Amino acid sequence: MRIIAGTFGGRVLGTARGPGYRPATGRVREALFSALGSLGVRWQGIQVADIFAGSGALGLEALSRGASRAVFVERAAAAARVLQDNIRSLGLTPEQASVVRMDALRWVQQPSGPYHVVFVDPPYGRGLLAPVLAALPALLAPDAIVVAETEAALEIASTPWNLVRDTLYGQTRIRVWQNE
Repeated sequence: MRIIAGTFGGRVLGTARGPGYRPATGRVREALFSALGSLGVRWQGIQVADIFAGSGALGLEALSRGASRAVFVERAAAAARVLQDNIRSLGLTPEQASVVRMDALRWVQQPSGPYHVVFVDPPYGRGLLAPVLAALPALLAPDAIVVAETEAALEIASTPWNLVRDTLYGQTRIRVWQNE
């Protein structure tokens, strides 16, 4: 897997292997970041959270495009090790990129932020998205963007944000909300 654009464009990222790991394909990430650009996201100087981070591809892509800081939340030890290796290989400092090894639901219930863009990519079929989304409002900047990558068939109850994109990529569904 490679970073698509920005300072680290073309750099290769490691990924964890095993059940439940399904890094977003380059095509999906490219479409997502294009959509975020069309929504007016300006990466320079913003703070990003990458929840259920895995390899960290989404948060690292945001840093490559100019985000000032990314917090990566990943509970699995193997994925967190790969993520730390990716951060080191890109030469990022702890002020730019930090990994929090914690359950995502516990993390979103702690004070932090505000975050301008939040990526949420929970493991499929475990019912983790709804409680994380419910706890997110306290962590968001006023004009924040929330991006969820889910299985295509997953229905989501209402959120306090405006749904601005809902796109299917095979078995993957990307929803983008804006906090207004």
